[in-house]
Amino acid sequence: MVFKFINYQLDIDKVNLIGVSAGGPTAIYLAANYPARVKKLVLESAAARAWVTKKDLEYNVGKIIFNPEFQRITWFLLRKIANNFPDFFARIFLPRFSTLPKSEVMARMDNSDTTELVKMINRYGSDEGFIYDFEHQTEKEVLQKIDVPTLIMHSKYDKSVSFEHAEYAAENIKNSEIYSDDFWGHLIWIGRNKKNRDNKLLNFLV
Repeated sequence: MVFKFINYQLDIDKVNLIGVSAGGPTAIYLAANYPARVKKLVLESAAARAWVTKKDLEYNVGKIIFNPEFQRITWFLLRKIANNFPDFFARIFLPRFSTLPKSEVMARMDNSDTTELVKMINRYGSDEGFIYDFEHQTEKEVLQKIDVPTLIMHSKYDKSVSFEHAEYAAENIKNSEIYSDDFWGHLIWIGRNKKNRDNKLLNFLV
C-alpha cells in the first residue's frame, strides 16, 4: 500500500494528495479511507463520479489506443508530432479539451504554453493506468467520508471532465471549495490563467 511505503520508507506521516483528471477517483479513495495519512486534498480537473461508460465512443476508442500493449505506440506517435511540429500539435490537441471555440482557446496560449504542452507529452505514459481509470468509479458515500480540507479546481469549459464533476464533489465533500477562475479548459496548468492556478494551489497547501 502506498501509504505504508511513504510512512516506513520515506518517514512521512501525512501527505497532501492531488488528484488530476482521471486520477481523481484514486485520490478520493485514499483521502476517504486513510484520513490519518492525508493533510489536504486537491481535485484538479478531476473525475468525481462515473466518467465514461461502455456505451461511450471515448471508452471504446480508449480501450484500444491505450491498451497496455498498444499504448507505447500511441505515446510514441504523439511525442513525434509534438516534438517535430509543436505549434501544429498545440492547435489540434488543445481545443479538444475545451467547449470554447478553437480561436478562443488558442488566443489564451503563448509560446511558453506550447513548450509546456510538449514537455507534458514527453513525460506521459500510461501502461495499464488509463484502462484502470476507465473502470474506476466513485460512489457518493466515498465522497461523503472525506473529512480533510479539499480544494476543487476546475474549468467551466472543461470538455473532457465536465464542470458537473466539480459541483458533485463540492456537494458531497465536507469542508470543500470550488475554484474555477476563467480557465480555458481541462489542462488548467497551461494557458493565460496558469499563474492564478499556481498561486491558489500553493496558498491552499501552505
